[in-house]
Amino acid sequence: MRSVSVKELKDDVGRYLDEVLAGEEVVIKDRNKPVAKLIPFGANGEVAARGAKPAAKKKARKPLPLEEDPLYITDEELEAHEAKLVAEGRMRLPLEEGPLPPEFWEEPPFNVSAKDLVALVSEDRDED
Repeated sequence: MRSVSVKELKDDVGRYLDEVLAGEEVVIKDRNKPVAKLIPFGANGEVAARGAKPAAKKKARKPLPLEEDPLYITDEELEAHEAKLVAEGRMRLPLEEGPLPPEFWEEPPFNVSAKDLVALVSEDRDED
């Protein structure tokens, strides 16, 4: 049995209806509390027996994003997800693996006044 938040249900109601048509039960939660359950109907309008599958299955929907349950993904799924984020411009991969080099921590901090910093940020924004 799958559980889904109200927001997730609103965002992709067709996907969850496809799951119900395939014989799954979907529990709807509002603020992490179960409030309703979607269950399949049989051909005669009666509640279908558990595990009953419809004769015809609709077109498969896209899978949910990996963010839904990031604790249980494989390394291959993580790499594919990262590649997608890079392609969308939402992430940059690190240039090097491992911890930061010691010289990173030894460099002195920048000494820029607030006035100069505001001017630099404003100049950078004006370029776009």
